[in-house]
Amino acid sequence: MDTIGFFAFSLPETQNKGSKREVIWGEGIMRTGLHKGFVIKPFLPETPYYTIISEFNKLTDGLDSKFEEYFGKGRQTGIRDRRPATIGDEPSESTSKEDYIIGARHIIDVLKKGACDKIVYSRLIQKEAGCSAYELFNRLCGMYPWAYVFAFHTRATGSWIGASPELLMEATEGNLHTMALAGTLRADSKEHWDLKNREEHNMVVRYIDEILSRYFTDCSISPTTEKPAGPVRHLLTHISSSIHGKHVDIEQFLREFSPSPALAGLPKSRAIEEIVNTEKHTRDCYGGFAGPCIDESNFTFFVNLRSIKWRYPYCNLYVGGGLTPLSDPETCLLYTSPSPRDLSTS
Repeated sequence: MDTIGFFAFSLPETQNKGSKREVIWGEGIMRTGLHKGFVIKPFLPETPYYTIISEFNKLTDGLDSKFEEYFGKGRQTGIRDRRPATIGDEPSESTSKEDYIIGARHIIDVLKKGACDKIVYSRLIQKEAGCSAYELFNRLCGMYPWAYVFAFHTRATGSWIGASPELLMEATEGNLHTMALAGTLRADSKEHWDLKNREEHNMVVRYIDEILSRYFTDCSISPTTEKPAGPVRHLLTHISSSIHGKHVDIEQFLREFSPSPALAGLPKSRAIEEIVNTEKHTRDCYGGFAGPCIDESNFTFFVNLRSIKWRYPYCNLYVGGGLTPLSDPETCLLYTSPSPRDLSTS
């Protein structure tokens, strides 16, 4: 039997070219594979693409009732697809600070032995849902004008809401644009970018350049700047390429491209192996990507980052950061501790 999915999203104000922020939504049959509609890709490379086949609606009258239908009213479960999601077991509790420190020390030991250059390690913080999903979505749109705010529900993935600062990839008018967003400092910190953060960022830039150069030509790399992202700031480098006239298997290309070292590590396969063996929770869609797709040369995908999995009576907040041999576990813990405003549900 076909299952029905729902999505809503709002692009960052910079991509709306100064116009008023608008919300786009849709609902329809969910199919595996990359099709026209709203595409969802979980974190692990071997998991399938899911597409909600739908038109993109801009009229938002009654959108609150759609959120209620799929996410539930207040803290209540929605009426759609109450069966559990199929891609991961539900974690029963938050990652304790002690468990995070133990896992981080293990990963840093692995890095110091030379098995990997970088591994992105995450923790899960379970919170009680203190508002409706629709209220949270609207709150994020107002709080984070620089973010891609999204919500989606399918039986295969469960229900997710987030405010991502990171574009995975955008293709339009024969051009392909992506970004390296790695290296993190607190927004209120007066620290300068140290060697650990700069090298972590450069790893991502080199990886993206290598992958794009394998498929396309004429890659362009911008000077590195920094991007504010709520309670933190990141190093940012824009990377673009021409795809005009190129015939590329986009599904395979994206599967190789994502997750990038900014979400997994390097070498990617070994980093993912350490993530799966060390983290006590499954990432599911965290670290994957989602967004609208018109066709293989016209799409906008953002990384599923700064996100929560909505599941009555709790919501699971996922936060993470890159570890290198120079990392300190206690310092990294600070950067995975959300501020009171970060995806607040109360």
